[in-house]
Amino acid sequence: MTHDPRAVIAEDEPLLGAGLRDALAALWPSLRICALVEDGIQTLRALEKHKPDILFLDIQMPGLSGIEVAQ
Repeated sequence: MTHDPRAVIAEDEPLLGAGLRDALAALWPSLRICALVEDGIQTLRALEKHKPDILFLDIQMPGLSGIEVAQ
């Protein structure tokens, strides 16, 4: 049995994060957004807690960059 894909959005600008979440909801209804976080440290915590299938990472964020989180 497969599950709907889960995602975390990491974006330090709240309007951009909300816009991406809303666009994904419209374009990919089965995608479940587990967390919308604003910095690299929160992203690592969300990864550990939710174990998402997909990450949407902002490159420049406080704490850790999206590149550092991906590594």
